[in-house]
Formats: sequence, C-alpha cells, structure tokens
Amino acid sequence: MLDWLLEPVRQQGQENAPAFVRLSSIKHPGEYLIAGTDDLTLDENRRKVYTWKETGTDFSEWGGPHDWLLLENQIPPEDQSASNSFIIRNKKFNEDLYVSKEQFELNPKYRAVYTWRQDIKIENSASEAPINAWEIIIQKENPSS
Repeated sequence: MLDWLLEPVRQQGQENAPAFVRLSSIKHPGEYLIAGTDDLTLDENRRKVYTWKETGTDFSEWGGPHDWLLLENQIPPEDQSASNSFIIRNKKFNEDLYVSKEQFELNPKYRAVYTWRQDIKIENSASEAPINAWEIIIQKENPSS
C-alpha cells in the first residue's frame, strides 16, 4: 500500500464549496498527482495520471495539482467497515480517479490508476467499468517523531 497526503486547497470566498485537495506522494515529497492532457489519454475511456514536481511547471492544460475534489461516495461499499469511502474527481476534466482491473505488467502486485472519461459510453466488453471508491484513513503523526 502506498500512502498519499491530502492537503486542503483553500478557495477564497467559497467556504461552503466542495473540498478541493492536492494529493502528494509521502514516499516522494513534493510530487503531486495530476491528470494528463488530452493527448496523453490511454484510450477513449481512460486518462493517464502522473506525479510531478510542481516547481516551475505550467499545469494550465493538465488536471492538477489543485483540481481534485473529494465527494462522498453514495454507493455503499461492499466492505461496510470502509466508512470513509470517497470519490476523487478531477475538476478540470470532470473524471473520477479509479484503479484499473488490469495488473501492472512489470509487477503483478500493482495496478494502474487512471481517470475515467464519464462522457464515453461503454459499448464493448473489452472496456472496464470504473471502480472509483477510495477509503481515506486519517493517520496521526507518531508522537515520538
């Protein structure tokens, strides 16, 4: 399991707005999750996501790093103990972050993560339906560190 830091993004004058977050890698500090541009989509249904160091990069064409919304998942999870179930949506593209059913070809322990292009209809069995429920676990800092 890999850990991510969810940092709230302040929206001036929008106190009741949905919760925008930046997602950064704990293993690689300063690398933020972004959704790729239209020319970096995997296929008609999936957009690739990346981490990138934010310094000096123009992300105006990309979906991130400030473009992620946390939305409460309205579909009950299969595991009822997962009470902190959320959808993570990219605001710029209106696409949900999801885990692919396909295992990462270089290591069978890992799966790829994409955003799902919601405006595309699933017409063939080769397309996979998105699994987009994410459990958010709040970890308190170790008092000894």
